Amino acid sequence: MSILRHAVVLPVMLASSTTWAALTTPIGATAQHSFVENQVIIKFKDDGIQSLDDTITIRQTLGVFNIQEFPLINAQLWEMTTDTLSALQFLENDPRIEYIEPNYIVSLNETPNDPDYSKLWGLHNEGQTGGKIDADIDAPEAWEINTDSDVIVAVIDTGVAYSHPDLAPNMWVNKGEIPDNGVDDDQNGYIDDVYGYDFVNDDGDPDDDHYHGTHVAGTVAAVGNNGTGVVGVSWTAKIMALKFLNKNGSGSTSDAIKAVQYATSMGAKLTNNSWGGGGYSQALYDAIEEAQEKDVLFIAAAGNARNDNDGSPTYPASYDLDNIITVAATDHNDNLAAFSNYGHTSVDLGAPGVNIYSTIPGDSYKSLNGTSMATPQVAGAITLLWSQCSTLTSSDIKDTILKTLDSASALIGKTVTGGRLNISNALASCIDDDGDDDTCKHAVYETDKGLITMPYLDIPLLDPITGEPTGDIAVFEGELSLIDGVEDLVVVPDNTKFIKMLDGDDNECHASYSYADRIIHIPFVDVPSVMVLPPNIIVPGPTQVFEATLQQLPLSSDVFHLQEYNYLDTLD
Repeated sequence: MSILRHAVVLPVMLASSTTWAALTTPIGATAQHSFVENQVIIKFKDDGIQSLDDTITIRQTLGVFNIQEFPLINAQLWEMTTDTLSALQFLENDPRIEYIEPNYIVSLNETPNDPDYSKLWGLHNEGQTGGKIDADIDAPEAWEINTDSDVIVAVIDTGVAYSHPDLAPNMWVNKGEIPDNGVDDDQNGYIDDVYGYDFVNDDGDPDDDHYHGTHVAGTVAAVGNNGTGVVGVSWTAKIMALKFLNKNGSGSTSDAIKAVQYATSMGAKLTNNSWGGGGYSQALYDAIEEAQEKDVLFIAAAGNARNDNDGSPTYPASYDLDNIITVAATDHNDNLAAFSNYGHTSVDLGAPGVNIYSTIPGDSYKSLNGTSMATPQVAGAITLLWSQCSTLTSSDIKDTILKTLDSASALIGKTVTGGRLNISNALASCIDDDGDDDTCKHAVYETDKGLITMPYLDIPLLDPITGEPTGDIAVFEGELSLIDGVEDLVVVPDNTKFIKMLDGDDNECHASYSYADRIIHIPFVDVPSVMVLPPNIIVPGPTQVFEATLQQLPLSSDVFHLQEYNYLDTLD
C-alpha cells in the first residue's frame, strides 16, 4: 500500500470518561427535515444536573447566548453559535439530558394556490375524478422536498405560447441574443432565437399555432403558486421552445434533428418528445446519440395506437439508446390507458395521460388525452430531481426515476419496470443517497494523543506512463494533534498511522472522487475539534470543514501529491 505522506494538523476530540445515552431521533433522519439553524430545544432530567457548573460548561461549549423557557414542560430553547447538528452530535448521548432536538420548521402542506390545481388528478389523486385514490405521481409530497428548478427542458413540439401568463415567467431566454434586431448575436447559426427556434418557418419565433406544445409545456412547468390556472410538476423549470411541427401537427425528420441538435448545443438537460411516426431514421438516431454523449436525456411518448412496441417499433420511442426514457399513459385508476402503446422490453414506465388539464394558446386551458400528456409528467419530474441532486449524471437520473416507481399491476408485463412514476420517491431516494453519512466507511487512525475515526480516502493509483490503474491503493494521511483553539493550523511531521478499516453496512465513503483531468476532489472532510477553556479545561469544539485537492503528477514516483489544502470554514 502506497501512502501519501502529507501532514496537516487537524484538532482531535479527546475521549472523555463521561458515559452517554441516546437521542430520540437519529441525526441522519434529523438532517432530512428543515429546522432553525443554531437553535435546539433541550430538557434536562430532574436528577441529571448536579450543579449550576454543569449547565454553564455546556452552554459555554456551545456558545449559548439566549435562552427561552418553557416552564410548563421544564424545557428550554437555546440559541447558540454552534450549528445545530454539531450540538446534537455533542450532546446526543449525555445521560443528564432527557431530550435534545432541533427547532423544526413546520408549515402548511405544500399545496399551490393555483385555482385549477384540484383538476390535476395526475399530480394529486383524491378520487376527485372518480378514480383510485393515490393513483398519482405524489407531487405534493415531492414539493415538500423541492418545488424549484432552473434545469432547462426543451419542448420539441408545435411551439409554445411563451406569453401565456402561466408559462411566461418560466420560459428559457437566450441571454446571448438581442430580440428582434435581425442579427445572430451569439453566432449559433440562428437569428433572434430568444425563446428557442421555429424550424418550420425558419425564424426565431417558436410561438404555438396549434396547442399541443403549449399543453405539454404547462404539464412540465406551468408556474406554481402564482394564483393563476394550473401548476406544472416543476414550479420553476426553464422551458426552451423548439417548434418543428406545423399548425396541423406534422413535421419532418430533418427539422426534428435540427431541434435535437439545437437543444443539445444550447444547454438543455433533457428534451420532451411527445411525437412519433415514420420509419427508422439513422440520422435521427445519431442526433439522439449525440445528445446522449452530452449527457442529455430524451423523454419520448410511447404512442397512442394500442401497439406493442416490442414487436412493431414506434420511433423515436423505440430507438435502442440509453438516454431515451419511453413513457406509456395511465388513467386515474392506475390502468394502462386504452389507447396507449406498451412494450415489456421497449416502454420504460407509465405516467398519468388521461384527462390531463393544462395550458393552451389564448391564455386558456384544456384537457387532453395521450402518451403526449404522460411524457411531460416524467420530464417535469426529472427537472425537479436534477435540481435536487445536480451532481447526478443522465444515467443516474434515469436509473433513479425507474427504480423509485409505484408498482402498478396493469403495467406488469406491459412495461420494463411494471411501474408508474412517483417523483416523491425519487427525490427522497436522492436525499438518502446524498445525506446519509452514517454508512460511510471510516478508518481508525492513531496518534500519540489517542484514536480518532476519519473518512477512509482510498485512491486508485494510475501508472504515470500509461495512465492505467496499477491495482495499488494510496491512503490519504493527515496528522492529528491537539492544539490550543481551532485556528492555529500548522504543518507538522507525519506520524499518523493507519490501523484498520471499520465494518459498515454499505461501506460507502462520503468522500467523492472525480477523474476529470485526473483531478480527485475530496469535497468535505469534517473533523471534530477541541477548545481549551480556562483553567485548561478541554471540551469538544465546533466541527471544522476542509477541502483537499489531489492531482496526479505523471512523472512523480508517488503518482499523486498534495496540490492544495485549504482551510474553508469553522462552523460556529
